[in-house]
Amino acid sequence: MALGMMATALAVSGTVSKDLYFNNIKVSLDGKMVDLKDANGMAVEPFAIDGTTYLPVRAVSDAAGLDVEWDQKNQQVKLSTGTEGMTTPAISSCILVKPHADGAPEATVTLYENDGNFWKQVLTTDEAFVGRNGTTSDKHEGDGCTPRGIYTLGQAFGVADDPGSTRDYLKLTEDEYWVDDPESEYYNQLVRASETGGVVWDSAEHLIGETVAYEYAVAIDYNNSCTPGSGSAIFFHCSTGNGTAGCVSVPRDVMVKILQTLKDDTLIIIM
Repeated sequence: MALGMMATALAVSGTVSKDLYFNNIKVSLDGKMVDLKDANGMAVEPFAIDGTTYLPVRAVSDAAGLDVEWDQKNQQVKLSTGTEGMTTPAISSCILVKPHADGAPEATVTLYENDGNFWKQVLTTDEAFVGRNGTTSDKHEGDGCTPRGIYTLGQAFGVADDPGSTRDYLKLTEDEYWVDDPESEYYNQLVRASETGGVVWDSAEHLIGETVAYEYAVAIDYNNSCTPGSGSAIFFHCSTGNGTAGCVSVPRDVMVKILQTLKDDTLIIIM
């Protein structure tokens, strides 16, 4: 999915002003103090209106590089590429991954769905993990960090039977590997040893061997160009209770629910 061509509109309550989205201020919304932007100038904290949790528009727009425009007539915040005619249908769901602190592996993961007007929280857990060394905008193989950014999701897979995933699900066998050898022609690819002439790489994840983490998982579409050394095998998977080598993990029950809820256009936003 070309993120630079994504556009959508997020309606806001009539009591929520333009300043809520454009200014670096702390406001009181329904009695709750909300800091709209973090130290990097990006709004990442969800907020509530009438008991419903919403995702601030800046959390998506800034990360995706989209222009933000206030529609006074319709009282809406609109996201666009700034290029006339370059728009696609709005995404219907997104997963926000927010570490609890810089460099920390502990994180909160929240799934939001867009009902056409608002982003509504579907589920959340603060028992999630990212890389053991936190997240980074400069990912390298073996650095123990999860890559920041906005990504689509790829192949769903697992050691266990399909839990009712909304997308194609691969039940793992002894044949599947995900290659993390930067010198291999199969770097950052899911392969079957029976189709490659055996193990023809120096390093790879034998997926079926990770019985806890990969009981249920889905690939994050990171480094799809397979650039050597830029990082590989970045997944969204079941938690083992610790920071990961670069993936995002959540408790097993949350992972199952997410697999059962994913849309074709779901994005994962890693802060």
